[in-house]
Amino acid sequence: MKNIKYLILLICFVSIHSAFAQDKNVIYQKLDTLLFHRYLESMNSKRQSPVGDLMVQTAVYLMDSPYAAKTLEVCGKNERLVVNLRQFDCVTLVESCMALVNTLKSRDQSFDNYCSKLRAIRYRNGEIKDFSSRLNYFTEWISNNQAKAKVINLTPGFGGKVLPLNLDFMSRNSDLYPAMSNPDVKSEIRISERNISQMMNFYIPKNTPVTSKIRNGDILCLTTNVQGLGISHVGIAFRLDGVLYMINASSTNQKVEITPDPFDKYLAKLPNITGYMVARPL
Repeated sequence: MKNIKYLILLICFVSIHSAFAQDKNVIYQKLDTLLFHRYLESMNSKRQSPVGDLMVQTAVYLMDSPYAAKTLEVCGKNERLVVNLRQFDCVTLVESCMALVNTLKSRDQSFDNYCSKLRAIRYRNGEIKDFSSRLNYFTEWISNNQAKAKVINLTPGFGGKVLPLNLDFMSRNSDLYPAMSNPDVKSEIRISERNISQMMNFYIPKNTPVTSKIRNGDILCLTTNVQGLGISHVGIAFRLDGVLYMINASSTNQKVEITPDPFDKYLAKLPNITGYMVARPL
């Protein structure tokens, strides 16, 4: 009888240790797991819907969540996957919606699987090495996620024009990124900036009449004339009575919302925005 008790204790210890080992490279709060499971309960009946429709429904589900910048920097200099379903910036909203939809449509609807899908989307080739392995520039985010068959870049097919890039925003402003105090990380960022700038990039200039080709759930990536940046804002395409809007995490209104104006008008009011790219989640 005593041996059986010891065996049970050993199994419990191993189980607890294994659970910790799975989570040691992930930062999240208990509320994130609760929000994840509530999402699945709410959306499971719709899981057979097309990916684009689920992207919109997921973004609508997260509507009014608070905006928060730099939520990924809580890991400090030791890069780890950060899961935050409580608050979003524009990029983490898109990434979270994609990972939630991918998990919803998967046979494995565990929180661990959600973390794996988020990691695969956020990091170059899905591998976490350090800060420089994060897809920090959204132009590379598009190309790397297309290579991983997670999105398709529709911009060239929509008649996009060549977008010359000379990315250097992060290396010029390295004081904004604590992890770049490490010279090796800063060097890797410079290398990635050069590599991305050498890619053939395309964009759709403002006032180009192609918005009718955009579907629900497409990722809209706004290009900017800010030196060395490329893309400055992203959101999710949403059609309301046939009119194109964008769901985004707005730093202006400090929440996840639908743009107050249709997409074309919204762009026209942004002087630093030159146009946009379109990526379709798969």
